[in-house]
Amino acid sequence: MIEKFLKTGIPKYFVSDGFIKTEDFLKEHLPESKKGFVKLKEISPESKSLKEEVDMIIKTVKDNWMKLSFDEIFSLIESNSFLSNFYKTEDGEKHKNMLREFKKSGLENMEDFLYDYRDDINDKFNEYLNSYKYDYLEKEVFIGVK
Repeated sequence: MIEKFLKTGIPKYFVSDGFIKTEDFLKEHLPESKKGFVKLKEISPESKSLKEEVDMIIKTVKDNWMKLSFDEIFSLIESNSFLSNFYKTEDGEKHKNMLREFKKSGLENMEDFLYDYRDDINDKFNEYLNSYKYDYLEKEVFIGVK
């Protein structure tokens, strides 16, 4: 199989995506000793909605970075209370100042932008994004014993 791949460059198997409900996966793979009533957690609709909104705002800013003015960018960012709260902190102020300078530079890619502590400032923003504590809903399901 390896020799054929090295000669042709065509793999025997290709990457694919799949989806399976958690309950169906557990029915198939949960050890018999663990089957019965099982508690599952899922992200609450409110938490899921907030994450989707934040992701959409960040994507919109990135996709329209060159088209939007700095004020338009920040108006969009601060329309979300979770993001807005970050910019009320010292780290948020540093991030905002850096973004302002990045916008003034006319560059499209942050990697091309030279700024003192750029990576540290971006890391603080990413830490804040990852600090969001999701609300979970707990549900109990029965995974049958064979």
